[in-house]
Amino acid sequence: MNDLGRAWWRQFSVGVVLATLASCSSGSSTSEPVEDIEPGATTGELAVYIADFDDGTTETRFMLRNAAGDEQKLVFDTPPDLPNGTRLHVWGKRNGDALEVSKFKTAALQESTELGSQGSPLIGVPPQAPHVVCPVLVTISGGAAPKTASPAPPTVLSITR
Repeated sequence: MNDLGRAWWRQFSVGVVLATLASCSSGSSTSEPVEDIEPGATTGELAVYIADFDDGTTETRFMLRNAAGDEQKLVFDTPPDLPNGTRLHVWGKRNGDALEVSKFKTAALQESTELGSQGSPLIGVPPQAPHVVCPVLVTISGGAAPKTASPAPPTVLSITR
C-alpha cells in the first residue's frame, strides 16, 4: 500500500473510532412525543398518593405533575379510575392550593416510531454513579496480523462517572 493510501486509511480509522465512541455516550437525541394541545387545560401526569392511617382510615390524594416536576393538588367530585402516571388534560377552577376539576381528558400521545426507555428509582437502595461500558475495536498497522505468537486478549473499556 502506498503512503497516500496508508494516510487515508489512518484518517478513516480514526474517524470510525471517534464515531463509535460518540455513539456510546449516554445522552439521548430522541425527543418526547408531542401531545395534542387543549385550549384552557392544565396538562400533566397524574400522581396518586394513598395514605393508610393508624386508626384504619385511608386517604387518596390526586396530584397533577407538570414537566418541571411541580405538583398541583386535584379535587374530583368522583375519584377517577385512572392509573398513576396517566397523562391528563384538566379543566377547573383554583381553590387555594387545589384545582377543583370540572372536566378531565386523558392526553393522547402521538405514536413514536423510535425506541424509548422508562425508568424509576429503586426504593431503599443508595444511588450509584452511572456505569458506561463501551467495547472498542481498533485496527493498528493497517490490519496486519500481530507479530506475536499468541493473540491479544479482548479488553473492555469501562468508564464510571
